[in-house]
Amino acid sequence: MSKIDNLIENIVDIYIKFIFLKQKIACATKNMLNFLIKARTPVFAILFVFLIIGAVDLQTKNAAPVRQTINKYNIYTAEPLVLGSSSVSLHGMDSRAKKIEGVFRAYNCPMVGTGQYIVEQADKNGIPYWIVASIAFQESICGKLTPEKNGVESYNSWGWAIYGSSSKAFNSYEHGIKVVSEYLSKRFFKQGITDTCDIMKVYTPPSNGSWCRGVNYFGEKIQNYGTK
Repeated sequence: MSKIDNLIENIVDIYIKFIFLKQKIACATKNMLNFLIKARTPVFAILFVFLIIGAVDLQTKNAAPVRQTINKYNIYTAEPLVLGSSSVSLHGMDSRAKKIEGVFRAYNCPMVGTGQYIVEQADKNGIPYWIVASIAFQESICGKLTPEKNGVESYNSWGWAIYGSSSKAFNSYEHGIKVVSEYLSKRFFKQGITDTCDIMKVYTPPSNGSWCRGVNYFGEKIQNYGTK
């Protein structure tokens, strides 16, 4: 197998691992790629990879918020989408809240409109302004994939107290933001534990490191929003 064949195969393996595709689609993609590689058509294989990437990005961009139960340790690392219009007024809002709202809008998050409250609770509890939003991305794609409790929306965007089919329900996103902010402050930051990978060991011990990588990824997206 040539270097370009290896490169193509690695690109597809990494992309399929980290993008939110159904298992059948991922299997079909790899089978088609293997066929192209065996046929020694690296140029067409590269073209096929980019077509798949473009189709997935387009599908993600047009997707409406959908809530469903999933494995809480899955990571979602798609690039931010193109910004659109927003019904949330940003006039007079803290610049940090504008960053959170900007990223929330880019991903079409159900949590749009909570950015200012997230910042207020972060300041009140002495935690980074982006961390509660980042955990929400890692655990539920910013509220898109939250569990229901007895058929009622739980507003649990943080994988909070989820054990099998049992999960914690909040009255609203704001209620959850307040509880999670206070917990992060008391359990970690006031104890000098500030590294997300150290937080992960307590917050979600089964994770192999993907949790803190995901939280850091979205933390960087929020902090760097609007700077390029």
